[in-house]
Amino acid sequence: MSDLWRTSQDRRQEGFSLIELMVALTLSLVLLAGVIQVFLGSRQTFRMQEALSRIQENGRYATLFITREGQQAGFLGCADPSTVQFHDNVDITKASYSGDPSQFVDFDGTGAVDGYDDVAAASDTSVLGNALSGYGLAVGTSTGQVRAGTDVLALRRAGTCDGGGVVFTGLGNTYRYTDNANIKIEDAASCGITQDSIVLVTNCSSADMFGVTNNPQSGGSKDTLAHGSSLNATPKLQGEYGPGSEIYNLRSVVFYVGTGGSGEPALFRRHLNTDSTTVASEEMVPGVEDMQVRYGEDTDGDRSPDYYVRAGSITDIEQVVAVRIAFLVRSGAQRLTQAPQTYTYDGATVTASDRRLRKVFTTTIALRNRLK
Repeated sequence: MSDLWRTSQDRRQEGFSLIELMVALTLSLVLLAGVIQVFLGSRQTFRMQEALSRIQENGRYATLFITREGQQAGFLGCADPSTVQFHDNVDITKASYSGDPSQFVDFDGTGAVDGYDDVAAASDTSVLGNALSGYGLAVGTSTGQVRAGTDVLALRRAGTCDGGGVVFTGLGNTYRYTDNANIKIEDAASCGITQDSIVLVTNCSSADMFGVTNNPQSGGSKDTLAHGSSLNATPKLQGEYGPGSEIYNLRSVVFYVGTGGSGEPALFRRHLNTDSTTVASEEMVPGVEDMQVRYGEDTDGDRSPDYYVRAGSITDIEQVVAVRIAFLVRSGAQRLTQAPQTYTYDGATVTASDRRLRKVFTTTIALRNRLK
């Protein structure tokens, strides 16, 4: 009886055979490989979806920023840009402005839109004949520089501000702000106007641009804008600006594709600061690899584009009533596609040199102030 018990006990302690262990390990490896495959597939799907979402977000933001500026290009308040009598009194050679790119204030009521096609160097000229270097821009691969082969778009307009209404302070009803008379407005601080600011004043039929030669935010001259010869070619304004006239800030913006702080391409905006005396570049949207612009010319006066052309083929920039912009936006992450992606952009079929994901965004912007 004890022998029988001993035999059963020994059998219970024998364990798995080598073959059983190998089968179990094989099954475990198969299951583990399946789990890893599911994990990797889910991870790649997540990376792809995240990249697509980021591309969509960047494309929408790029379109939004440039559309807002484009729709207001050429804005001069209540004045009609096509008929207004515009006078630029600013002397850009004065010390307060000599260190800044002059093209930001090269605005005379026309030139609301300007463009550069496939830039190669800072010496490249625009539709209006301005050199790209006039905006303080260089072409290269350093942070903030323009990427070669991309387009550059410049937009100019008057910028509205709270407190810019002209206040009547004279005696009688015949007083007007003209000649050497200073202009008093509702609130210079709310407008962001300081000494050396470049502003525009308009009464709907005429407009003057001038540099503010005093500090309108304090002292006895608070809210009063002086326009002396220290910043202007002439201290005498050409129009008559009484109550009902408005003061606006000059807004001049350049959009371009440059190299961002991370070393990746990005959409940049370069513009005058609030005080209109210094220029600053901002990295607006990452991942924008290219920007190509087409300009819609209205040659028959029906306020509708007859055709779209590159900047170098424009007949008359003042006849441009719309711009069509195509952004090429790429993912930050790499190795998203199994093979380099093939896509169509700017009329050409292109095969990428890497495995990033790319998407094209196109928008057409009507220049509303030329469609009045």
